[in-house]
Amino acid sequence: MILNDFLVDIFRHVWERLLISRLRKSQNI
Repeated sequence: MILNDFLVDIFRHVWERLLISRLRKSQNI
């Protein structure tokens, strides 16, 4: 099934968003 690939794609997208938000917060400080 391609479900696994789909989940991995979503996970990567969410992970990138979290990392970007963290980097922006650290830069603001």
